[in-house]
Amino acid sequence: MRGYQASKKRYFYGLKIHLLITAQGQPVEFFLTPGAQSDTQALKEYALDLPDQATITGDKTYNDYGYKDLLEEIGLHLAPLRKKNSKRPLARPRRDLFDGKSP
Repeated sequence: MRGYQASKKRYFYGLKIHLLITAQGQPVEFFLTPGAQSDTQALKEYALDLPDQATITGDKTYNDYGYKDLLEEIGLHLAPLRKKNSKRPLARPRRDLFDGKSP
């Protein structure tokens, strides 16, 4: 199972773990995917048994505008970090969730 890590321009072998946690750091859900599977595909594999109006954050690889629209229809909000050239930039990036700093 060979995967490619674009940010470091290198290949790797193995699995990736996908983890859904609360804002307080409590694990809610996790699963493994082959290293070659894209994170956008993995996003669609979450069960997402979450409270109404919950916000899901992630890194830049979790950008899927069509899936974001579907989640909005069922009362969930997808707010990953956005790339600089994003067609749908977020009003306020949530980098604080990734670096451990409070907003």
